[in-house]
Amino acid sequence: MSLDYGWMTQTGQRGLYCFGLDGRRLLVLSTFAWKADDLRDFVEATGVALDVRARPVRVRTASREFPKGFSWASRHILAMGCLLSIAVVGVVIAFVVLFVH
Repeated sequence: MSLDYGWMTQTGQRGLYCFGLDGRRLLVLSTFAWKADDLRDFVEATGVALDVRARPVRVRTASREFPKGFSWASRHILAMGCLLSIAVVGVVIAFVVLFVH
């Protein structure tokens, strides 16, 4: 499945998503990190048929289909990026205040 995060990404983030029986996401294998032959071997070893989507799926649509499969952070990439940036700036400021002065 390829996920579309909206206007922030130019192309869908393609990966092999593995969900448990309860609908929770167990594993995501990225096509950038794994060779196609390795992914094919993994799929054959599991013995489960793939649910292949022709077009990227909006992350909100995927969240509705798999309610426990995507965390708040994975649904709100921009907000997490902003929070992470604020946290890094805060740590740098705290380091400067505590150790430089």
